[in-house]
Amino acid sequence: MSELAEPSRFPTGIRDAAPNRPDGEPWTFVQLADPQLGMHNSANGENPGWDEEEAMLRLAVDKINALRPAFAIVCGDLVHEFPEGVGERNADPDRAARSTATFQRAMSRVRPDVGLVCLCGNHDVGNVPTRAGMSLFRGRYGDDYGSFHVAGTRCVVINSQLNNAKEDFWRGCKPAAQCDEAAELAKEQDAWLDSLEPAPTLVFSHIPPFIFAPDEPKGYFNHEPAVRRAVLDRVRRLDANAKWFTGHFHRNAGGFDQGIEVVVTAATGCVLGWKDGADDDEKLGLKGFDWSKRACDEHHSGLRLVCVRPGGDVRHKFFPFADVPEDPVAESERW
Repeated sequence: MSELAEPSRFPTGIRDAAPNRPDGEPWTFVQLADPQLGMHNSANGENPGWDEEEAMLRLAVDKINALRPAFAIVCGDLVHEFPEGVGERNADPDRAARSTATFQRAMSRVRPDVGLVCLCGNHDVGNVPTRAGMSLFRGRYGDDYGSFHVAGTRCVVINSQLNNAKEDFWRGCKPAAQCDEAAELAKEQDAWLDSLEPAPTLVFSHIPPFIFAPDEPKGYFNHEPAVRRAVLDRVRRLDANAKWFTGHFHRNAGGFDQGIEVVVTAATGCVLGWKDGADDDEKLGLKGFDWSKRACDEHHSGLRLVCVRPGGDVRHKFFPFADVPEDPVAESERW
């Protein structure tokens, strides 16, 4: 098959999640984050490949097909190469197209009775996206935000890249016109979120509102405090005990803001290693990891299994691919 062969399942769309799970019975889903094809070897000279990430992605699909969850959701940074026109350095459209084709071909192997939802991350649409960039993503993957239901539980997908346009940090890095354009898109997303009725809710995004604690300062991997508080308040109105699943950090982390749990999931692709001696603030940003300690193999890369039980009991655990259990519903009794 040609590397640019047209895959059969894309664009999947947010509503490509199997709703046929009976109420009153436990059900599961699989969360992937940051497969980011091309990251692991991105510092190895011109045009490095993505064999390691592709191998992990194919292993992820094998696990998904064996587990047969209600759906699998990929929380952004599907490929490493930035799109053109969003102000990121060294964007290579040919490389982006080839890695996208590889990603879509691998994920098209997911069983047709397992839902598949792909979120956008900063490497998919830019740190501050444009309308043109979002149109390109939607053509490849479907809507960038929206909701679907499984067995009485609402799943809400947020495009966290739009929230970046509200931040002073990113407004200091990107052209004002680009930030204003993205801010208009963010208003549309906010209006949609505000239109939803309160209900038991699972939330998904690429960027977490915070990494460890709701009062932490701004770092590269989280949102600014004012933006963070606004989006947490919007989620709290929907469900004061929501579970919010994210990625972006390439390591496991998370914490609570009152009843809301933010879950930060390590990478399906390249997992980053902690930098020795990094202080609390450095851990929130690019100075907090040691590039030489990165890994992309079945003992580090992995997925998060989530079991949703009657009464709103949501249990979850990250597993390296080498350790994924065969029966997550039974295993979840101990999570």
